[in-house]
Amino acid sequence: MLSTPEEASQLAQFSAVKRSWGSFTSNAEVLIGEYQRKGEVSPANLIAVEKLLDDYQRLVNLLIEYEHAKAQDTQLQLKQIIGYSQLLLIIVAGVALAALTSVGVLMTRQVNGFVSRLQESHEDRSLAQVKSERLAAELIQFIDTANAPIFGIDADGLINEWNQTAAKITGFEK
Repeated sequence: MLSTPEEASQLAQFSAVKRSWGSFTSNAEVLIGEYQRKGEVSPANLIAVEKLLDDYQRLVNLLIEYEHAKAQDTQLQLKQIIGYSQLLLIIVAGVALAALTSVGVLMTRQVNGFVSRLQESHEDRSLAQVKSERLAAELIQFIDTANAPIFGIDADGLINEWNQTAAKITGFEK
């Protein structure tokens, strides 16, 4: 059973292409047989085969355009996630560690959500997970080694997280 209307539509398009190719090849065989028997081909049969070939080419082109549009949509989603990553790097300069952690978690969820929509390719999913973990590790290292003191404050107004620079200034180790 197909899980989405999009998959059903794609299957219908593939079936139409397959039927069109079958019609073309069977009529082309008739045309070849006629030529071998008579040494010529009737214009009506030739036009019919040309029409079938045109229909087949049209269906194939539609299918290619559909797959191209689907690939562009996937590329747009990837560009959106990359944009979120770049925005995150800009925010790092002025936001407290607790806020950065929250944004990092949200971004990781977005990456994981994107990856789950691309289950057709296990390799892409694995690559996205590795990049997400690498980005999270880089952000943690960036925050911890930043030359400006960065600290997080809880709901009661108490400092609960700080980086190495804040530790040097205050004398309190993590």
